[in-house]
Amino acid sequence: MRAARMTMALACSLLAAALAEAAPSAAGAPPQVGGLVADKAAQDGEIWLTGSLFSNTAATLPKGHILIEPYLYDSITTGSFSAAGSRSAQPVQHGVRQLTLILYGLTDRLTLGALPQFGYNDTSALSGRSRVGFGDLPLRVQYKINDFTAGRFMPTVSVAFDLILPTGAYQNLGSFAPNALGTGAHTARLATYLQRNFPIPGIRTLRARLNISYSISSRPSVAGRSSYATPPRFRGQARLGDAFSLLAATEFSLTQNWAVALDYIYARAGKTVISGDAATRTGAPEGYVSYRRIFPRSESFELAPAVEYNLSSRVGLIAGASISLWGRNSPAGIRPAIALNTVF
Repeated sequence: MRAARMTMALACSLLAAALAEAAPSAAGAPPQVGGLVADKAAQDGEIWLTGSLFSNTAATLPKGHILIEPYLYDSITTGSFSAAGSRSAQPVQHGVRQLTLILYGLTDRLTLGALPQFGYNDTSALSGRSRVGFGDLPLRVQYKINDFTAGRFMPTVSVAFDLILPTGAYQNLGSFAPNALGTGAHTARLATYLQRNFPIPGIRTLRARLNISYSISSRPSVAGRSSYATPPRFRGQARLGDAFSLLAATEFSLTQNWAVALDYIYARAGKTVISGDAATRTGAPEGYVSYRRIFPRSESFELAPAVEYNLSSRVGLIAGASISLWGRNSPAGIRPAIALNTVF
C-alpha cells in the first residue's frame, strides 16, 4: 500500500506541474499532432506514421486536439507455456475485445484520456460463449518532458500514469465463468515512453519507441465463481503480483502512405495468491474449509508485425498480429488486431 500511495503522489505532482503551464503556447509554434498509440508528428514533415500496433507514443496531443482510435482484437489462445518454458497445446479459446482510445490535449505537454472496452470470451471447446460486457476502465494522464529535435540525440520523453478501474465482471459469475471480463482490482500503472526518428538511406524514416511500465494492484475481495477460477461457493481475497513490461518498437516509412512496424514485447507478472474459504457439502449443514490457490510468476515474449496505410496526416489504418514466441506459466497463441486512428 505504501508503494501505491507513492505512485498516486507522483501522478498528482505530474498533473499539478502540467496544469501550471496551461496558458496558451507560444505564438507560431507548430502543433505536434500525436496520440497514445498513433501519431502524425509535425517534425516528420510529409511523413505520415500511425503505428506501431501496441506501443504508446511519447508525443502528446496539442492543446485542444482530440484523438479517437477504435481497436478490435482477438486473443486466440491455442496452448500454454510451462514453468520450464515448454509449449503444449490446448483447446482454442477466443477473447474478443473492442477498445477505444479517447484522448484530449489539455496543454501541449499534457494529454488526458480514457480507454473504455467491451468484449466477450468464446470458450466453446470448454464451456461455451459469454455475453458481451464492459471490461475494466483505464484512465490516463500523460506528461511530455522533452521533445525530440532533429540533429540532437535526446528523444521525445513522456511519463504516464494509468488508473485502471475495476468495472468488468469478475465475481459471482454463477455457472458460467467465461462471463469474466475484469480483475476486481484497482491498478496503478506508471510508465515511461521514449521515441526518436532516424533517417535511413532508401527509407523515408525509421521511428523507434521504447515503453517501460510497472503496475501494482489492490487486493479485491472475491465471492463465488470468478476470474480467478474459484469454486462456486467461495469467499475470500485475491493478492495480485506486481507487473512489469518492456516494449520496443520499430516503424519504417516506405512511402508517404505506406509503412511497416514491428513490436517486441516482454511482460512479467508476479504470483497471484487466492485465499479464503470454500463451501463443502460433505456434511450437513454445509460447512466451509480453508481454500488457497497460487498462480505462479509468469513471463512472456511476443513479436507483433503490422502494416499501416495513412490516408492523410490525421487519419491512418493499421493491422497486424502479435505472436507468442516464448513464455513461462503463460498462455500461447496469436492476437490479430486492427485500428483506425483519427485526430481532430
